[in-house]
Amino acid sequence: MISDISTTATHEAALEGILNKVINLWESTDFRLITHNLDTCTVKIIASADDVMAQLEESRTTIMSMKSSRYAEPIK
Repeated sequence: MISDISTTATHEAALEGILNKVINLWESTDFRLITHNLDTCTVKIIASADDVMAQLEESRTTIMSMKSSRYAEPIK
């Protein structure tokens, strides 16, 4: 039926929009790096790993929720 196709397309578009928001969030994330001196070399590390880890967990939860949707198959 047309209404079923319309409903499916609407839900798929909503999931795609959510996925694009997650992608845009990570593309715009500023990984502030600081220099850390070791005995043998100097390396760069993320300055505020707590913020990045919180963002990662939020994104992971969002994606897991999307994957459990019955409308996620075309996105996979």
